[in-house]
Amino acid sequence: MGRGGQSRHLKPLGSPQDSTKRASDWTFQMRLANGCLAHNLNRPSLGLFVMKARWKGILISEGLIEPSVINEFSVFKATISRSDLELGEGRRGRWHIYHVYATDSQLASLTQQVRLGWYCHFWRGEELAVIFPSKRFNIKAHDRSTRKAAVEYGRSIGIPENELDFPTS
Repeated sequence: MGRGGQSRHLKPLGSPQDSTKRASDWTFQMRLANGCLAHNLNRPSLGLFVMKARWKGILISEGLIEPSVINEFSVFKATISRSDLELGEGRRGRWHIYHVYATDSQLASLTQQVRLGWYCHFWRGEELAVIFPSKRFNIKAHDRSTRKAAVEYGRSIGIPENELDFPTS
């Protein structure tokens, strides 16, 4: 079941009786029960592997040097916060929070996009990647001792410790 109780289905396009067509030639579409297209995989054997290997993560547009970088990610949820949050440099306003899927190469490029005093984080199974300006930490999700270096670094660049919790839900 997907979020909100919607079931997800993989539906092959093309006839399953067509024995001349190889499985890797089929196009699969993951559809929500209401019929909305959620994702399109042109090579299911490769596409399904990529889906499993992807990271899930959170990007806050105000924490990025160039917020349009979010357009390079697959966004699956977006939230706008209340209006009285700290934006940095003495400004207050709303945070625009994007839950995204990302590849390893996208994570690597983010170290040059995160503003000083901010971070973003991603998770995949038991792995957690925390990305600060010019620095990345790889953490084991359920091993608090592996978080120590990331938390210390975050505090050293002005992030309050209570914001260095790296939630994965």
